[in-house]
Order: sequence, then structure tokens, then C-alpha cells
Amino acid sequence: MAHIRLENVGKRYGRRVALQGVDLEVRPGEVLCLVGPNGAGKTTLMEIMEGLRRPDSGSVTVLGSRGWPLPPVVRRRLGTVLQHTEFLPDLTVAETMRFFARVAQVPRAAETEALAAVGLEGVGRRRVGQLSGGQRQRLAIATALVNAPAVLFLDEPSTGLDAQARSSLWEFLDGWRNEDRAVVLTTHYLEEAEAMADRVAVVREGRVRRVASARELVGELEHDVVMEVTRGARAAASIEGVEGVLAVSPTSRGDLRVHGRDLGRVVPRVTSRLREVLGDVPPLTVRTVGLRDALLAYLAPSGPGAPFGGAPR
Repeated sequence: MAHIRLENVGKRYGRRVALQGVDLEVRPGEVLCLVGPNGAGKTTLMEIMEGLRRPDSGSVTVLGSRGWPLPPVVRRRLGTVLQHTEFLPDLTVAETMRFFARVAQVPRAAETEALAAVGLEGVGRRRVGQLSGGQRQRLAIATALVNAPAVLFLDEPSTGLDAQARSSLWEFLDGWRNEDRAVVLTTHYLEEAEAMADRVAVVREGRVRRVASARELVGELEHDVVMEVTRGARAAASIEGVEGVLAVSPTSRGDLRVHGRDLGRVVPRVTSRLREVLGDVPPLTVRTVGLRDALLAYLAPSGPGAPFGGAPR
């Protein structure tokens, strides 16, 4: 049974539609990542799943409880980490954890276990104001873990973290979730979604457009390679006719972006045509498509396939 299930959920703020017709579920043991542009409805969707906001329509079931507000016994099984968590800087880490443990009505041992889970067991006497950005984020996660939640919500958890701190966060989440625990997160770091998420929910204009694994989303793209050609814009018309080239888009800087299919064949064909037209092959980069390309398709103003960020088949 799903930990959380939303059926035909809608939410309005005055005349503005924040969510409409949302069907979504959070399964035990998974990391579900919500992605989409600012204003897409991700925060409202998270708040409804957390029981912090009441939907205007549809039904929401959280850990077997249906309706709003959620009963305290259910709320205590949820953990939330906001994008920015403010702590009292003069309190120590241990004092901060003690406060959250008392609010959650859990034994003192839970404080130690939560700090150990995020690798902060040795800094209990340090004042919060002396922690690094990565350590403060880990403390925020520890406060959300103190009540041993069944579902952990993370809103932009990597914001402001350096690459090493983000990597540590990914490792922690991968080790924390199990067959009974689920994680729901929002992120603008698509490598984060690609690395951690079991499923990705693409949110645009208040609707969940697609829910699938990152591999499935990328596999739906018609092209598998993108070439960026420096100062190649004047060869655009000639490149369009190359077999395997699906779209060509000159940039304002005079560069050329080429989307193609069949990596091993289309790249040699394009470089050969560039040599014919320009007399030489200008500097170019070649990359295989990833989650970013797939999301460009679903987040396009006119829906999948609008710009050639990667049109699904």
C-alpha cells in the first residue's frame, strides 16, 4: 500500500490555480523527486502531502489516514526539512536537538541516534552558529529524523551546499531509506534527481505531467546525442539535411546546436559536412542526452515536443 496517495487533487489561491487534477502516490522504500519550474505547484503539492495545507478538491491519504487535518499520530510519522531552516545560533547542537525531541515527545536516545545518522555525533557541544553550511543542513535533517519518520520531505535540500556536501547528502539518503521509509524531495539540481530518485514527477502549471524513472524519461527521447558547434551557425542549412540529424538551432552567439539520433553514425556525418562547408571542423562538444533534455520537453510551454529540448516519441 502506498504511504501517500493523492487522487484528483486541486488547489486554488483566489483566481490562481495552483494544482489541478493531480494523481500521485509515494511508495514505501522509494525516493520520489518533484521537478519543475518555479511556480509549477511543487511547494503546494508538498504542503498538501505533509498535511500543512488543505486541498480544495480530491482526496489525500497519508499513512492510511484520509482527510484533513491529519491526526497527530500521523503527523508524528512525517519529517520535514525546509529549504532554509533557521536555528538559534547561540544554542549548542545538543540543545537544539533536545528541543526538537521534546516537541516530538520522543526519548533522549532519539537525539543521539538522529545526530549519528547524519554524521554529527561528535559536535553536540558546538554552537549552531559555528557550524558550516553543510553541517547546518545535516542538523536540519537530524531534527526531522528525531521522530523516526516513515516519510521524509526535503525541499531543495542541496541549496547552498558545495559539491562534497551534496554528495554526502546523497549517500545519507541512499543509506537511510529502506523498504518502509520513503523520501519526497524537490530539487533544481537535475543530477541530484538522476542520482537519487527512483521516480521523477514532472510538475508544470499545476499538473503532474509524467511520473517515471529518470532512465524511462530519457529513453522516451527521439534523439540520443547533442552537439554544440562553436561558430558553426552559417552551416546550419547544410547540417539539416544530414542523415540522423533531427533538429538544428543556431544560437545568438553564432554557435550551432545539433540534435541527432544514433551517436556512432551521426557525429562523423556532421563533422564531415562541417568540413565540406566551412573548410575545417570548428571546436565542438558532443554529449549524450540526459534528464535535463527529457524535462525540457515536458516543461515546454506547449507540452512535450514543443522545443527540441528533446521531444518524447
